[in-house]
Amino acid sequence: MTPGPVRLFALSLLAAALPLRPLLAADAPARGGRVTAPADARFPAMVEWAEAGVRGGIPRDLPVLATVTPGNDLQVALDITATQGGGVVDLAAGDFVITRPLQLRSGVVLRGAADGGSRLHLKLRGRAGAAADPDGFSTWTTGLHGRGIKRAGLERLTVVFDSSLPPPPTVATEKRPYVNDPGQRDDLWVVSVRFTQSEDCWIDACRIVDSGTHPLLLEDCRHLTVRHTELTGAHNKGGPDDAGCLVLDGSEYTLLDGLTVRDLRHVVLEASSSAARPCRYNVLIRSSLAVDVAMRSRATAHNLVEDCTIELPPGHPWTPFGIGEPKRHQPPGPGNVIHRCRALHKSGNEKRNYSVAEDPAQVYTLITDFKLEKRNPRHVVPLGPAPASGTLYPPPRPQP
Repeated sequence: MTPGPVRLFALSLLAAALPLRPLLAADAPARGGRVTAPADARFPAMVEWAEAGVRGGIPRDLPVLATVTPGNDLQVALDITATQGGGVVDLAAGDFVITRPLQLRSGVVLRGAADGGSRLHLKLRGRAGAAADPDGFSTWTTGLHGRGIKRAGLERLTVVFDSSLPPPPTVATEKRPYVNDPGQRDDLWVVSVRFTQSEDCWIDACRIVDSGTHPLLLEDCRHLTVRHTELTGAHNKGGPDDAGCLVLDGSEYTLLDGLTVRDLRHVVLEASSSAARPCRYNVLIRSSLAVDVAMRSRATAHNLVEDCTIELPPGHPWTPFGIGEPKRHQPPGPGNVIHRCRALHKSGNEKRNYSVAEDPAQVYTLITDFKLEKRNPRHVVPLGPAPASGTLYPPPRPQP
């Protein structure tokens, strides 16, 4: 990033609110207080799923304190805005080149232009095998990183990893797309966006494109919202450590709403040794996925996938819902629920296509023991009839 002047100015709360799409029910502060009893006693986790996402909703009344144009220093703008108590850093349309990791700050929203024309180009390099830091987290190079922060957001941004590179491999272009170091490049191990030990942060109406490895990594976080966001493409998508994934690691009460995900390895929910918390009470809803959803480790429990379309292309070698591999992972814990999803695996031969969890009148769950794979190779079994309300998220609130 090239240093440059940052124009700072204060606006009233009313004038600061830029025109955005209307608030959704999932964001609205009018959701009310905490639900104390589930609408259906068979699904007690409904109480917890109702609390997923930013508590109180994504705020829309923050003042704009900085306006930044290409060539200005984004880190300076974020830091100054944080010292003034927080607010919005407004980006003009154009290309912002990021040459060092950008550290997000508590209370600060980085917001792109209304037409979606604000693009962050990550001109960074990193290698695999980075040592863990004193807290046990990876020291991978990261483009945008929020660590230990609260009430911060990314809105209307496109984040691209080095567009000068050839496009990353996909099942449509390569016979073996799930590899690491494509083109013998071993310096593309860069996470695009990462939140660590953070609370009540959000990503709204963003695109994260052609990442070096993971496009988005949420680790040891609580009450994050990611909505109306597209995650597509990653250069490194190989094993054994599952590069190129959307990862929730040891995070709780995450709301993933209206995502588009394709040309990655997996969507992963897990609780690795670096995370202090279990991975639970996360909600994935109203999303379109061309990758599988993998839940693994005993502490990954009571998560919900509802109203999603999962359509795996030919060449994607995993089932729509996975539980890990016996030699590498633990299977998931109990209570991971699937409802009203269209999950289809295409093979290139229509007769070999298959779907799972396809009955909207049923609720399904993942198996929790590798010994059950022979009888249930697609990892999903019926749990029981759907609730009378027709939905598991959010539960209807009792009438006064």
